[in-house]
Amino acid sequence: MKSRSGSVSLLVALALVATACGGAASSAAPSTAATAAPSTGTSASATAGEAVTLKLQHSEPETTPAGIALKAALEAFEAEFPNITIEQNVVAILDSPEVYETALLAGQPPDIIWINLFGRPLEWLEQEATIPVTDLFDEWGLRAKATELAVADYTHANGQVQGFPYLGFKWPVWYNQAQLTKAGVAALPTSTDDLIATTSALTKAGIGGVAVGGSDWSGNKLFWQVLQAYVPNDAAIELFRSGDFSGQDVRKGIDLFVALRDAGVFVKSVEGLTADQMAAQFFAEDAAIMPSGSWAFGGTPEGLVDSVALSGFPNPSDGVWDKPTAYAGFTSSGWWLSPTAPEKIDAVRSLIEFLYRPETAALFVDQGLITAIQDVPVDAGALSPLLVSAMTELDDKVDYVVLPDVYIPTAVLTATERTTSLAYTPGTSADDIVAGLMAAYANQ
Repeated sequence: MKSRSGSVSLLVALALVATACGGAASSAAPSTAATAAPSTGTSASATAGEAVTLKLQHSEPETTPAGIALKAALEAFEAEFPNITIEQNVVAILDSPEVYETALLAGQPPDIIWINLFGRPLEWLEQEATIPVTDLFDEWGLRAKATELAVADYTHANGQVQGFPYLGFKWPVWYNQAQLTKAGVAALPTSTDDLIATTSALTKAGIGGVAVGGSDWSGNKLFWQVLQAYVPNDAAIELFRSGDFSGQDVRKGIDLFVALRDAGVFVKSVEGLTADQMAAQFFAEDAAIMPSGSWAFGGTPEGLVDSVALSGFPNPSDGVWDKPTAYAGFTSSGWWLSPTAPEKIDAVRSLIEFLYRPETAALFVDQGLITAIQDVPVDAGALSPLLVSAMTELDDKVDYVVLPDVYIPTAVLTATERTTSLAYTPGTSADDIVAGLMAAYANQ
């Protein structure tokens, strides 16, 4: 049975934080001054009002695309709102949940945290570690500015919006058309039989087939993608929540993965590769196919861009999907509010509204990122051709399957990733995989 001691201790500490903050942890309601923005679009907070410091935790160093855009956005915000100072705490992305929880237990949390919708943050709303923003989202007029998928991704199972979604992704399969042509392959594979034939031709030409990080998260996501070949999205959501991998259609998907592995679809020693090594093989043209997200577009070698075609992972002819499959979503970084945020709600509103302006979101798109904001003004000629392709063409080429991250219980993430890594190892049977996944859920 899953231990609840960590959740209980966090809740107890939060009660103390709430007491110290005058009940802020339980109140998501804005102050009277924040209930209506002027028709000019300016935030309800005055640009020259009382001095306020907003504490922000994030994981974007200034050298990354997101970090470059975030730096520019925050500098522009402080220039427009000189009374509001943004105090930043930049922490390593893997450490971010623990750093936040530690600060919260100490009664000194940041007011806002920029973090992914994955892992431990999925439990924060229930633990009252963050506050729901459902009412604020509507009162500030932000729902109409965000894509429906973004809002859906950030909506908790209890119906509350967990945070303000901001960055998203498209996660297609990349094909090096020049390498396919070199191997005598005339078209992108659209079925798993085509994929087997394609990778066989690539191998004969001395070129690797599908590169993926069999030992890490990238391989984990591709495994789940293949498993869903026979599972529609509604059933997949229930599967990831329940962990019941005994169903016939689920087993067919796992059998398919094993068959593809044993047919040599993946590159040599795939079970030991990481996502970085996957990208290195594809960018060096040692492998002709990889599943990777829009976050990697900016790092694609200039000489390779014109050879890359984006599509999805091929499906069996008797599967439930009409097109190759891909992932898309907005579980990337969003803005979450801590229990102290209501004390500074006018300043918080100013910042979130500023970030939701299309011209602010354009700073992120200019860096090759996909945002949750609609109607962003961009110069397509200045963007990566891969980003333009993903934003304008990919939807017509693929069907989108469920990204499991927001449905798999946090307590089983590590164990399931361990099992899916073993799935890439030759000799691991479908029975072994099913048993490992079922055990992971049973032991939570």
